[in-house]
Amino acid sequence: MHVDLMRLPPAALAALVVACLVQGALLVVALVVLLKTEESRLTLPRAAWLAVVIVVGFFGPVAFLIGGRRRAPQLEPQAASAKSIADAVDNLYGEGR
Repeated sequence: MHVDLMRLPPAALAALVVACLVQGALLVVALVVLLKTEESRLTLPRAAWLAVVIVVGFFGPVAFLIGGRRRAPQLEPQAASAKSIADAVDNLYGEGR
């Protein structure tokens, strides 16, 4: 099937261009996030997500970005002590201030 894109109305052509740009941006973002995420945080093996992101078109990257990663473990904040605050002030401004 051959479609002459230049015969489309300008609004439809603009919408098609925007859709293609969104599709490409989603693909790039999903691939970068996928490759930078630790394997232990992925909900499926990396190869499976890679196939989904590439093959499933628009919905593959969206599915990965929404549900492809587990939350990062939360670290407990440490309470500051008077000594640690004094040490921080001394490091910033010099001792004896």
